[in-house]
Amino acid sequence: MPVDVIIVGAGPAGIACAVQLKHQGVNFVLLESKRIGGLLVNANLVENMPLLPPLSGAEAVGLLKEKLKDLEIKVTYSTVTSIEKSGNVFNVTHSSGRLSARYVVIATGTVPKRIESFEVSPKVVYEPLELFSVSEKKIAIAGSGEAAFDSALSLSKSNRVTLFTKHSEFHISPHLHSRVAKNEKIVIMHSNPIKRVCEKGDKLLIMAGSFKDCYDNLLISIGRKANRRLLSPELLNDKRIFLAGDVKHGKLGQVAIALGNGIEVAQNIVSYLRNKT
Repeated sequence: MPVDVIIVGAGPAGIACAVQLKHQGVNFVLLESKRIGGLLVNANLVENMPLLPPLSGAEAVGLLKEKLKDLEIKVTYSTVTSIEKSGNVFNVTHSSGRLSARYVVIATGTVPKRIESFEVSPKVVYEPLELFSVSEKKIAIAGSGEAAFDSALSLSKSNRVTLFTKHSEFHISPHLHSRVAKNEKIVIMHSNPIKRVCEKGDKLLIMAGSFKDCYDNLLISIGRKANRRLLSPELLNDKRIFLAGDVKHGKLGQVAIALGNGIEVAQNIVSYLRNKT
């Protein structure tokens, strides 16, 4: 017997959708392949959420976990491998089995844009979370956007950070830029993007123009793209499949937008269910 809704992804959008469906008495399953909260845990500070004080990403994820616990919403940890439509039902195959549903919510977020020629060592990463346990190291960051600057702040708490940027002007919040610029443990290499990375002993030799130096780690933060690997063109246009959060917009967005989008998707599904469509 199919459930009403399958939600793929337990980031802010997926959780907000699940919470709203729970309030409306809708039968659903929430699937997650890695961890609750998605990329939110990477955030140095979430400070533009109405009704909430400034929070670290980890604290914000903690609130999401508390909400799931309070509402007794179960998260099934399993990786979805395919979605197929049969009549008015979607068959969702995942690493622990198979489920069917009348509606599917894709809240799978984004994946990083890669620079494969830089991937010379496990010391080269795309997620700040992988470096949160590192301390007293020299870390290089490639990127010019909000995520790169935010990661620089997070990682500078226990390390020295060099931020290699493509531009001299940045399309980021002035407040974030000011905090990074004033941080004595962060060096910004304006208009000096990394050109080459190679291993040198247990270090990474990083070359940018005439500059070269050795670092312990490299974080690549040059943007992200929607994680829509599960969706064929036909499924992407199906009115019973909904995109929620960053996967809808194709880039790393604001948590408040993701939460609101998840609630909106849930309400749209409730309307469809009530109208028997």
